[in-house]
Amino acid sequence: MSRVYKYIFAGLVCLFIGPAMANAECSDDYINQLKEVANRAKVSKEFQFSETNYSYNWIITVENKPDTVAIKDDYGRTFSGDSNAFAYPTNHVTVLKFYPTNKECSDVLLKTTYVDLPYFNTYSRSDECKGAEEFEYCKEFTNTAKVTLDEFQTEIKEWKEKNGIKDSPKNEIPLVAIVGAAALLLIIIVVVAIILIKRRKKKTTF
Repeated sequence: MSRVYKYIFAGLVCLFIGPAMANAECSDDYINQLKEVANRAKVSKEFQFSETNYSYNWIITVENKPDTVAIKDDYGRTFSGDSNAFAYPTNHVTVLKFYPTNKECSDVLLKTTYVDLPYFNTYSRSDECKGAEEFEYCKEFTNTAKVTLDEFQTEIKEWKEKNGIKDSPKNEIPLVAIVGAAALLLIIIVVVAIILIKRRKKKTTF
């Protein structure tokens, strides 16, 4: 019976001391230390635009991330040493949550960071906006989701007239160049005709 009591006693010890040890690992002091460490992580954002396929997005990068802290976004992705940057759509607020990597307290929220990713104004890349960058609808991150193309063209035309700005000349061939090319072609035709006539005359003389 003595052995039975020993096993029961050992079980009770594990039952009460085990959670106490786990709680000691996740003490307030430990969590506060992790919060200070989490503040060292540097979160930055960068807008990327590709002229090739006209694609765009935001890139969020986390640098100086401590190993004792896990950072997760609202897409379920975790920032790590190998994946410290992810792409995100525009017109979106991304939420980053910081947790301990310690399994005993991995559900304790250390910190929440909100990253504002502004709307990308596609009108800002149009030819109409060249020289009119100060116009509100030509600014890169102005939300023009509800501005139709007709409204944009009408308002930018009025803005340019008001501010004395002329549209940039289109890549058209100048009239002088056209006339010059036509004259050169005519001269070539005349010269070739003269040469052919002279050759025929020589042939007829034999």
